[in-house]
Amino acid sequence: EWLWFIDSDCLLPELFLKNWLLALSSNQADIWGAKDQCFPNSTLKQLAFDYSLTSNLSTGKLRKGSAGKSFPYFPRGYCLAIKKSLFEELGGFLEIYYGEDIELSMRAFEWHQSKIRSFDAPIFHNRRSTWRSFAKQIFHAGRSKITLFSVRKSARNFIYFLPAGFFVFQISLILKPNLLFLLGFLFFFGAISAELFKRRTSASLFILSLLAVWVQLTAFGLGTWTEFFHSLIRQYRRKPLPTPQKNKIEP
Repeated sequence: EWLWFIDSDCLLPELFLKNWLLALSSNQADIWGAKDQCFPNSTLKQLAFDYSLTSNLSTGKLRKGSAGKSFPYFPRGYCLAIKKSLFEELGGFLEIYYGEDIELSMRAFEWHQSKIRSFDAPIFHNRRSTWRSFAKQIFHAGRSKITLFSVRKSARNFIYFLPAGFFVFQISLILKPNLLFLLGFLFFFGAISAELFKRRTSASLFILSLLAVWVQLTAFGLGTWTEFFHSLIRQYRRKPLPTPQKNKIEP
């Protein structure tokens, strides 16, 4: 009755599977996602990456499904369960470069008003091991937002494009220093610092976490702008962005 997709770099905590199956059988939702957290034996870098991805001041609320009604929750493919009948009715995943998991959740929400919920217990998700691989992952996630914007109304929420604004904000601050912009930049990272102090992190993890947040927002924003200009070039050459018609699926 259900299809369950899970990344190969994820590990299920004790009793997770039993409680997960109980949630699926409760019939409370058509699609289930789950929170994620890093492995207990992760390195300092991986802990910093995990903070950047799960902090409420970055993308944490969207990943955990706690951003409020104005920002619906759409499960990621690292842990996603969907009713088989719904998956077949939707026509499966759309053949796009990146973000096909979120696109599927958005399509189910838009076409069928499907109930989507986040499972309370988190799974262990292995984070990237290098700064380069972390930045590359986030860069591609940023690129996917332009493709999603072209095919899904749910992806046209301003919150997905805040990192693109952050990227422009940094460039403008470099090219033309402005006291107000500088204060805004310091205020944002001051808020992150306060959260890290509250968590009583070590000095090393504190510095790495701040750097990870900066890398995440910058790489995401750069990816969004890169794909935006690529889309303009494709339109000029009459090569449109992928659409649901590629899979021959209709609402």
